[in-house]
Amino acid sequence: MIGTRSLTTLTIVLGVSVVHADTITLPSITPNSLYFYSSAPKSITFYLTTDNHNWSEFNVDSGGAQTISVEGNPTTLAVAIKTSERVCQVGVERGHRYEIYWNAQDQEYCVRPLTPRN
Repeated sequence: MIGTRSLTTLTIVLGVSVVHADTITLPSITPNSLYFYSSAPKSITFYLTTDNHNWSEFNVDSGGAQTISVEGNPTTLAVAIKTSERVCQVGVERGHRYEIYWNAQDQEYCVRPLTPRN
């Protein structure tokens, strides 16, 4: 955790999702957790804030996943990914799953809600 004044605690659990041609297996997560799966073709560094001031850095490999537990009462939850000079920043909610993906239209890596494909 970056910063010393925050009462929010982040716990990282590394994991791997199994991806098949048109399905993805998603693990269950707790109400205080955020799940990030990367469909990006390379390892991605992303940042999470719980207060819009302090950012924690995380990395996820292509095809990999991370579950991050956020305890306490964060004032804000947002994720940011920098691609060259562009930054994609997205608000996120605990208890939800997200995909880190390449946004070809905007030419940047970004985050979107993840739902299993049937």
